[in-house]
Amino acid sequence: MSSETIQTGNLIFIIWGDLLYLIGVVLLGNQKKRSKVQHIVALGLLSVGILVVINNLLQYLF
Repeated sequence: MSSETIQTGNLIFIIWGDLLYLIGVVLLGNQKKRSKVQHIVALGLLSVGILVVINNLLQYLF
């Protein structure tokens, strides 16, 4: 597998992680009718998004 393919995959996952992070922020920012389940899901999306971005950013840079 070429390094260009790997770098493209890392960029795609960085964007995907950013989207998960943004969805988590939007869910946490929604103060109307926020249930405990929505809060847990939002925190989960935030944490997964941050970890995906960190992991793929490190792979992309090194």
